[in-house]
Amino acid sequence: MLSLVGAALDAACRIVVLEDQLEEARRINAELNQRDRAGERSVATAADSS
Repeated sequence: MLSLVGAALDAACRIVVLEDQLEEARRINAELNQRDRAGERSVATAADSS
């Protein structure tokens, strides 16, 4: 029984770590998407002024 509790605790810890990693990846992805959109606007603005 003790090994089942240990395995469940280990699995729960891995889930928490994965959730943290997913949150960080989503944050980075949103930041990169925002930079891409800003870059597209500045490229379009430069093209419009030429």
